[in-house]
Amino acid sequence: MPQWLWDQGVGHAVLCPGSRSAPLSLAIARSNLMEIFTGVDERAAGFAALGLSLGTGRPVVVVCTSGTALLNLGPAVAEAYYLRLPLLILSADRPAGYEGQQRGQVIRQDGALDHHLRASFRWAPDEPEWDLQLSENLFEQALRTAVNECGPVHINIPLDEPLYDLVELDHSVGKHSSSGPNDALDRSPHHGSVPEELQVEIDQALAQGKRIWLLAGMGSTHEGLEPVLKELEGLEQICLWREDLANLKVGLPIRDEWFRTTPIDPPALLISWGGPLVSKYLQLFLRNNPLFKHWRIDPRGDKIDTYNRLDGIIQSSPKFALEAIRNIVHDQIQENPTRSILEPSLTTSANAVLDFDKKMRDRYNQLPFSDSLALSVALPFLKQKRVHLGNSSLVRKFLALPWDKDSILSIHCNRGTSGIEGSMSTAIGHAWAHPEDSVWVLNGDLATAYDAGAWLLEPRPSIKILLLNNGGGDIFRQLPGASKQPECEPLFATPRNMNWSAWCQGYGLPHRLATDLNSLADGLNWLNDHAGVAILEIQTNPTCNRQAEHLLRGQGEPPQKPPRRG
Repeated sequence: MPQWLWDQGVGHAVLCPGSRSAPLSLAIARSNLMEIFTGVDERAAGFAALGLSLGTGRPVVVVCTSGTALLNLGPAVAEAYYLRLPLLILSADRPAGYEGQQRGQVIRQDGALDHHLRASFRWAPDEPEWDLQLSENLFEQALRTAVNECGPVHINIPLDEPLYDLVELDHSVGKHSSSGPNDALDRSPHHGSVPEELQVEIDQALAQGKRIWLLAGMGSTHEGLEPVLKELEGLEQICLWREDLANLKVGLPIRDEWFRTTPIDPPALLISWGGPLVSKYLQLFLRNNPLFKHWRIDPRGDKIDTYNRLDGIIQSSPKFALEAIRNIVHDQIQENPTRSILEPSLTTSANAVLDFDKKMRDRYNQLPFSDSLALSVALPFLKQKRVHLGNSSLVRKFLALPWDKDSILSIHCNRGTSGIEGSMSTAIGHAWAHPEDSVWVLNGDLATAYDAGAWLLEPRPSIKILLLNNGGGDIFRQLPGASKQPECEPLFATPRNMNWSAWCQGYGLPHRLATDLNSLADGLNWLNDHAGVAILEIQTNPTCNRQAEHLLRGQGEPPQKPPRRG
């Protein structure tokens, strides 16, 4: 089995302890073919595997034992499904007939995760009909599905005892002579042709001097994509928008506050790709302007209609689709060198965003000690680092920073399902994939506590953590609906009086506390210079965070909160 995995391009495995899964774990470990990582908490192990897949671009194996262990992989499997990352879940199971007979660690494992899988399989190696060829074919099909359909796959494996009496493997060959696993599974880029209907719409927009928007959602940097985008961005009628999570160095950065406050006309044609946007107001702007055409580039061909305005799908990789679009645009411009009068130049938008950023940087100088101010002070330390962001209010505050973030190697946030779990574990997996780089995690207090199982992962990589301790789920204090409720604090923000110094000591993590600008500066230098993993806790309070929020919106002091009940 390990040889099949290796031959199909798998070089990493995350193993969770358990007796029923012992034959699988021992076979993988003793093969000496794959790099092995271990996790006691299956939820954390699943997210670590997700981070590994994100960092390597390859499928990653996760092995778990029978029973509820499989269900604990559910959050990571759902995130991988929506992030389109290839995971291969190998779950050990009890033999057929055990379910419902009051035997331990037995649940209905077949199909347990099907809603968030690209495919599921059952492999029963102990049964007579499962010869080597059938088994090898099953693994090849599973991995091809995970890679070509961009998502997680599950193989459930019933195993009977004995579980530890394995035949010794022949280690004489050792690892393959190649530097990594074979590339038998090559991601299919799909074709780069553009539907005729879209070609007509591009030609019409260009001939009439109308605007075309390119919109890049969350994603990893695609090799060879930026030169194509730079060519398209240089054309007068085309505007490229991207969030920092798109990991592109070209285009206009999306500032949510700019879209909230700036009147702007919609494009005639929108071409989008990538993962979801964090920007609430850009999404509202697109949903509220139905008078444009929208085409989406999607390698899987999914009909994702985020803006309630979808006219067609280009089933292709973004690189090949945009190369084809570039060729269409160039041909049209050459055939019609004298076009009708253009709408106002798109450089107007670029200048407006630059002016907005300058104005916002002035506002940051006026902020009290708060999450937003702390993030702006920390930003210079993130140059040439890989950054992982916690969800909820933190990712919004980070994306709002009106400074260039192009010097950051990569920025990731688990926005597939937008849950708060797994941020730390995902970052650890990503650090396993890139031991040569420095990985920084910016996370909230509740999300860090929620992912405590991350510190049961081994080996522990060298990562730096900025823990923004704002006393609970701060996003609920920002939401107009939740913040106005008298029960906001106990039911939604749910503050927990945690002693983070003691918490870190219990997990063997060096800790330092920052409560003002001076201690923050000292703490950031300490964190940056620290040789191993370390946590800098930045303690802010809700009142200062609300003041900062209102100042950044140009609204002055925040309104008074309603009194608590009781």
